[in-house]
Amino acid sequence: MPLARTVSGYSVTISTVKGGYRFQIEMLKNITLATNSIYMHY
Repeated sequence: MPLARTVSGYSVTISTVKGGYRFQIEMLKNITLATNSIYMHY
């Protein structure tokens, strides 16, 4: 039982980390787009 609980917790951690990376990548894309548009504006 403890093993199964550990495995499920591990998979949850992995999915959370993946989601975090995806979120950071989207943030970087948005920041890059915003920066580009600002530079284009000037």
